[in-house]
Amino acid sequence: MRIFKKFLAGVLVSFALATPSFGQDMLGGYGGTPSVAGPGSILGNPSWWKRDLTFWAPFDDPSVPLAIYKGTGSFTFTRAHDATHTATYVHPGTGLVTVASADQLRIESNGALIEGARTNLLVYSADLSNAAWTKRMVSISSAVAPDGTTAPIKMKTDATAGEAHYVIQEPIPGGLADNTDYMVFLYLKAGEGAQGRWVQLVFVNKAVTVATMYVDLVSGVLGTTVAFTSTAIRSMGGGWYRVEAKLNSETGAYAPVFGVRMAIGDGGWIFDGDNTSYVYVWGTQVEAGTFPSSYIPTVATAMTRNADVLTFATSGNVSGTVGTVAATYKTIGNNAATSQYILDLNNARPVLFVNGADEKLSINDGATTTSFGTADTHGTSYNGASRWFSADSKVRVVRGGGTVVDGVFDNNMNLGANATIGDSGTTGSLLWGWVKNLKIWNRALSDAEMIAITQ
Repeated sequence: MRIFKKFLAGVLVSFALATPSFGQDMLGGYGGTPSVAGPGSILGNPSWWKRDLTFWAPFDDPSVPLAIYKGTGSFTFTRAHDATHTATYVHPGTGLVTVASADQLRIESNGALIEGARTNLLVYSADLSNAAWTKRMVSISSAVAPDGTTAPIKMKTDATAGEAHYVIQEPIPGGLADNTDYMVFLYLKAGEGAQGRWVQLVFVNKAVTVATMYVDLVSGVLGTTVAFTSTAIRSMGGGWYRVEAKLNSETGAYAPVFGVRMAIGDGGWIFDGDNTSYVYVWGTQVEAGTFPSSYIPTVATAMTRNADVLTFATSGNVSGTVGTVAATYKTIGNNAATSQYILDLNNARPVLFVNGADEKLSINDGATTTSFGTADTHGTSYNGASRWFSADSKVRVVRGGGTVVDGVFDNNMNLGANATIGDSGTTGSLLWGWVKNLKIWNRALSDAEMIAITQ
């Protein structure tokens, strides 16, 4: 269903199929001739930024992910989704891990999630009862998972003394490529009993490097870690934690394995089972990459999530000679120092992007890159803006209400037919993150205005 919003006679009208609904006037009464500097006096009005706004997409409602509050035309979004391709997102309203439908832009609390392709190599990622998981001294039963379903995810010790109690996929189906970084992550929750608090992750690579990490599921902290090159734990609500770790595959003849052991503390994975204690394990994933992506559920075979592609027509929405763009954005990680585009106007004409060379928010006119003064940090949300103006042959960029940086403009962004959000049309400069509240003006905002909209 195509949903979009237009302004008619100062009233916001939302169209869903043929049925309109009426909302507030989003323009605040502003209009008139575009201003080069934008008179400072308008900053005192909370709706000043709506003046001369030509495009505005909030990316804040998963029920209408492609809504355009202001602009010409509609979005085009694609992400192949079939029997071997799927994607999920964390619903901002329910907090549940939710399977996206075919060609559905995923809206999370941070905004529209834009990712590249990844493959989850583990099978039956949410079903520990399946024979793909070898079970030792544990039993499996069902419980409510982070996606709201009831699934076989409850792992309970038996009464065996002096043994390890675990589940394992041995080997990892399909194996690992040589000398490649792999991310492993899964969702974990403490259960009941003295042995239902700690677990240990085990990931063995092709060179028989045994990487381990203890996790305290009551305090939500990581314990002793061996061989993993990066680790993280993130609270997902409801007592669930997403635990992440990275290890290089190296080379060798060994068939890699991944498993989860129950533990009795930071260092104790051999113990006498009490036949009572249990933990919850769900959403297991092993994927090639230097940082984790969103969860890809699997059953009998590995599954792939294809890349997100989001575009809109430049005609009527953006000018190549004068304009300002602003957005809230957050990156997950950087793929081999590749630049991460927030908005690209013509296949490597990014008016707002994170430069892969120095991690700084930047603008590029096709010839010159101008960057903000300090580098971004992955996992941090920022408000950023840039502007271009042929009358003074200058571009400007700012982040977080900081000092505006200016640079040389070649006087034309040479627009393509379509603009791309979260990627370049040809160079593969994926955002790997979120974008929210994307706005475009058909005038060059002043430095004071740019600082105000990014605070």
